[in-house]
Amino acid sequence: AINIKNITRFIIRLYSSFAVALLILGISLSFFKHETLIIFIVFELILGISTALSDPPLFTYVQEVIPKENLGKVMTFLYTLAQLLTPVGVLIYSTLFAKIDYPTVFLISGIVVNIIVIFVLLFLGRKSKNLA
Repeated sequence: AINIKNITRFIIRLYSSFAVALLILGISLSFFKHETLIIFIVFELILGISTALSDPPLFTYVQEVIPKENLGKVMTFLYTLAQLLTPVGVLIYSTLFAKIDYPTVFLISGIVVNIIVIFVLLFLGRKSKNLA
């Protein structure tokens, strides 16, 4: 079994790498338009591995933090939310891809995700200082 000392830091690092990879994907697609398939294969591999590595510790953390009597409700809520957001994401991105070239869409997505990660890091940093 793998022992992760700080689950929160591990998850944040993986999601940060996901955000940076998305940004690099947008930049790469802008400069290397003839290598689109290879770029997508490499980045999907990186993003898939990041997601696969981050999900188990994330759900372990949720199971450790949420009281047992609420765990079923919270997990059902998270699963339902993920299922509901999938068609919303498809709708948003299909509209964006129809109106904007795909390298720009990935570049903007990378910027937005990086901003979100920075805000989460700032929030968690403040929260951990308040707990100390």
